[in-house]
Amino acid sequence: MPKLLFIAPLMLSLIALDASAGPMKKKTFSANSSHVTANGTHTRQISQQATENGYTRNRATTLANGKTKTSQKQVERNAEAGTRQAQRSVTGFNGQTRSSDKLTTRTENGYQHNATYTNAEGSAVSRDVSNQVDRENGTQSKEITRTNAAGESQTRVVERNFTKDSSD
Repeated sequence: MPKLLFIAPLMLSLIALDASAGPMKKKTFSANSSHVTANGTHTRQISQQATENGYTRNRATTLANGKTKTSQKQVERNAEAGTRQAQRSVTGFNGQTRSSDKLTTRTENGYQHNATYTNAEGSAVSRDVSNQVDRENGTQSKEITRTNAAGESQTRVVERNFTKDSSD
């Protein structure tokens, strides 16, 4: 469990850094694959189209019984503003659609991350993170607010101290 507590902030920090890392270098491509299993052949198709400031990726998986799952993800970055926005829509094998909308904004000392997830019934939940790092004093402060579909919110504050490795 302690490793997870260390890895989660690190991953979110990497996501925030991605928002201001400069021009995105995603490529345009398509790929098709088939997997033979005991239940028959499953196929997967992926296509990605690079855009000026991001990309659009479409995926489709078809099972041997003909049921299909599709998803589309659109990512746009603005390096000057320090933002990354990702929107995703998934239609599952059952035909129901869910979606997510995420915005990460780099701040002077950290990042803001806002995400909304909507299920097939239209109920939405959100997760907002404000992360601030004071490198001079070796502290990190993160406020995480989750709001459920009924509008009830829970906020958690995480404070962490760290030191620089003096061997650098």
